[in-house]
Amino acid sequence: MKRLFILLLLFTTTYQCVRAQRYFNLSGKVTDSTGQSISGANIRLRNDNFGTATDDQGLFKLKLEEGYYEISISAVGYTNQTFKSPINKDLTVIFVLIEKQISLKEISVTKKRYDPSFDIIQNVIENRKTLNRGLINYKCFGYIKASDKLIVDTTRKTNRGKAISNQPLNIDSIELELKNVTPSIPEMNFAEVDFTKYWGAPHNIKEERLGVRVLGEKKALYFISITEGEFDFYKNQVDLGKISSVKFISPFSPGANVSYKYKFIESYYVGQRKIYRIKIIPRKIGNALFEGEVEIYDSIWVIKQVDLSVNPNPLIRYNSFRIKQNYVIANDGFVYIESQKFTYTKSAKNGHRKGETSVNYFDYSPNLILPNRFFGNEVSYVFDSAYERDAIWWDSNRRDSLSKSEATFVRYSDSLQSIRMSKGYLDSIDGVYNKLTFLKLFWWGQGHVNREKNCE
Repeated sequence: MKRLFILLLLFTTTYQCVRAQRYFNLSGKVTDSTGQSISGANIRLRNDNFGTATDDQGLFKLKLEEGYYEISISAVGYTNQTFKSPINKDLTVIFVLIEKQISLKEISVTKKRYDPSFDIIQNVIENRKTLNRGLINYKCFGYIKASDKLIVDTTRKTNRGKAISNQPLNIDSIELELKNVTPSIPEMNFAEVDFTKYWGAPHNIKEERLGVRVLGEKKALYFISITEGEFDFYKNQVDLGKISSVKFISPFSPGANVSYKYKFIESYYVGQRKIYRIKIIPRKIGNALFEGEVEIYDSIWVIKQVDLSVNPNPLIRYNSFRIKQNYVIANDGFVYIESQKFTYTKSAKNGHRKGETSVNYFDYSPNLILPNRFFGNEVSYVFDSAYERDAIWWDSNRRDSLSKSEATFVRYSDSLQSIRMSKGYLDSIDGVYNKLTFLKLFWWGQGHVNREKNCE
């Protein structure tokens, strides 16, 4: 009886302790003074490492035990904020961070001459509120061309003192013969994609791929799908996709003057439009920042072009990366991306690889009537015929010219594919496979294949 009483007392005490440990959700959003979401903002408990960061929409969620908390909210380029409150129920809050300001001397006066670059950038930031207002969705067509080439370091030696060869391994006799006839074939990978892009506010995207061609190793190439990165410099942070898990601070984000210096270069005219060129200089080496030049339309305060390299420290497997992005002002008044060019380098066993991806967008159609739930979990759809496009189709539909090395490599690949699909080549391969041998007869089993008719 005594033992039963002790067990009952222990159970009751444990139940009361568990019941006393109640948890509640603290959730909400972090924005700047203009109301734009701040992604990557830190939400942390004071004197504690526990916390989280906001997502792309500036949203966050914390599960906290009942109690009183002091919470710190911080983001690069903004003044820190502290939130104090008891947590005894689910709570939703919105934190508005104020942009940091720096001394006017640092940003506007150079050799006693007024530098208008800071004011120009501030006008672009202010104009973000009204940019593309009324744009619900759009459709456009596009073309991607991506390639990377092995640059062999001829000064590097093997252990035996011989120069490293750039000759690829596992070459069959047909390919070797073709390379001997055309010895200047570059060691490269190549891809091109013909696509239709759909965009819907605020962050929906869908891609339909009408033609896809990959020659070489697909994984070696950067950005052969528009789903791989966003590159929206009007946002506070720019997502570079798979090359970096860290988002980079946009030069056009509120408070960016804490991270960047701006220097006026020149102004020029295109027709009646005046355009400013401004140099972007990171204040601290090592941070997730850009460096380069931007061009801004006067009066309407819209970006015409960005030409920026990134700090390589946060990059994954890349030694350098640069983006050049051009914008167009359409007749409907909306601003769209017209073209993108990504250039990069990566280390390789025999030297380094130099890559380039060009993307062209055209024929924008805004505010379409789309079916309900048009934007769903499927962000990329490939037509059945996409991978079956032949050389004639690509020559007719290619929206960008090939470089000399790309053209040479594509012609070589087309010739190799033509030979491998010929009746004589397929018959020779089938003859080897179908030949009766002792091991096949008594051990492996005899098979038969006809590759020309695609049957076994």
